[in-house]
Amino acid sequence: MIRIAMLCSALLCAPHIWAQNVLGSAGTQANGGDLMVAWTIGEPIIATGTGTTVIATQGFHQPPSDFNTSVLLRAEGSAAWHLFPNPTRDILQFSTTEPTAYQAEVINDVGQRTLLWPIIASQGLWKVDGLASGAYHLRVMDRSGNELQTLEFIVSQ
Repeated sequence: MIRIAMLCSALLCAPHIWAQNVLGSAGTQANGGDLMVAWTIGEPIIATGTGTTVIATQGFHQPPSDFNTSVLLRAEGSAAWHLFPNPTRDILQFSTTEPTAYQAEVINDVGQRTLLWPIIASQGLWKVDGLASGAYHLRVMDRSGNELQTLEFIVSQ
């Protein structure tokens, strides 16, 4: 009899059940110039993105809008390197002021070359939706196969 009463109670409450509510006891958002960070304490981690000076972890508490970062490396008197959006889901764009950039190879986290892409007029636009989620290196080379620059990017599917 108790089982039937519990089953009936569960069926009556079923329309009022919500999945994946954030039950964290604390969390907020902060603004600093052009940067906005939102967080909730106590939630499971679902994705992590890294940059040269920051590690960002994303959970169920989603920011108000999606964000993209780009890598811009410039030493005095050297070429500029742009790789964006980073992290990416489907398309990766590349541009440089280095005139000898000829091709780029994608190296996975165990050091294997997974793709080889052409660079045309110091630019590239490539589909990455076939790559598994994870961190990759983009090794840019000249026509002789000499490495010009290595950039990191993250694919999050």
